[in-house]
Amino acid sequence: MSNRKEFAIMENNNIGKSERLQKYSDSFFDNLIWLTSEEAAFYIRKTVGALRTMVSRGQIKCKKWRRRLYFRKDDLDRLLENSTEIVGGLYGN
Repeated sequence: MSNRKEFAIMENNNIGKSERLQKYSDSFFDNLIWLTSEEAAFYIRKTVGALRTMVSRGQIKCKKWRRRLYFRKDDLDRLLENSTEIVGGLYGN
C-alpha cells in the first residue's frame, strides 16, 4: 500500500463522528426514524452525556438494542417543541 493511501485511511479514521455529522444538512434527518446517541445529540444540539442524563431523568425515551441507545426522531422533535423559548433576552424583556 502506498504512503498516500495509508495517509488517506488514517485521515478518515481520525475524523470524529460529530465532524462527520456536521457535513450533513438538516435534510439528512428527514429520512431517519431512529437515531443513534451521537446523531440524536447532534440533532438537539446537546452532548451525548447530556442526552444520557435526560434519559436517566425520564425526560426522553429511548430503546436499547445491542448495547446501544436509539431515539425516535418524533420524540426528539416533541422535546424541542416543548422546550422553553427565550424571547427578548435573558429575562424576557
